[in-house]
Amino acid sequence: FTRDAATGENIFNGEYLINAPGEDVVAGIRTPQQITKEGSLRWAKLAGVSEQERAAKFPSLV
Repeated sequence: FTRDAATGENIFNGEYLINAPGEDVVAGIRTPQQITKEGSLRWAKLAGVSEQERAAKFPSLV
């Protein structure tokens, strides 16, 4: 999305799940990750991947 659905702020906004169907979100089984810089850093911390490792492996995402 191009706006935050909760606030209307003009920012790129979205959510995704890794290896899970969308029904998991609806059922409350899984919590989606935010498609933001903060969401990326949160995932990297949980996965044990440093920002430098990620940048080296996926330079187009920097």
